[in-house]
Amino acid sequence: MKIRKRTKGWVNNKGKILIITGQYGGHETIGEDKITVPEFFYKIFVDVKKNRSISFLIPHKKVEKNFKSYVVPIGLIESLTGVDFFYRLDDDTEYILENLETGKINWDESDILNDQLLKSKS
Repeated sequence: MKIRKRTKGWVNNKGKILIITGQYGGHETIGEDKITVPEFFYKIFVDVKKNRSISFLIPHKKVEKNFKSYVVPIGLIESLTGVDFFYRLDDDTEYILENLETGKINWDESDILNDQLLKSKS
């Protein structure tokens, strides 16, 4: 299943979802204007109500693998891009959102894990 189709379902079924999309890297240029072609695209999804997240780093080429193969922690995308996406959150919540690989499990279970991690930080 394509990431776009799967994530559209999440947005329709899960309620309030924050989505951040961007690009990273780029060595190849095209055209007369030498436009840089990104090496990767990223998508970050945050379920605001349940304090859970999932993010993808996808190569800019034909994708053959299951979408879960491209799940990475938000912290990795932040390290690559130099962008601190959630600097306004309290440190504990920011840490949990940025370091969980919730896509490697059922996203419906991630709110349980987030609650447990928040309690262990208290």
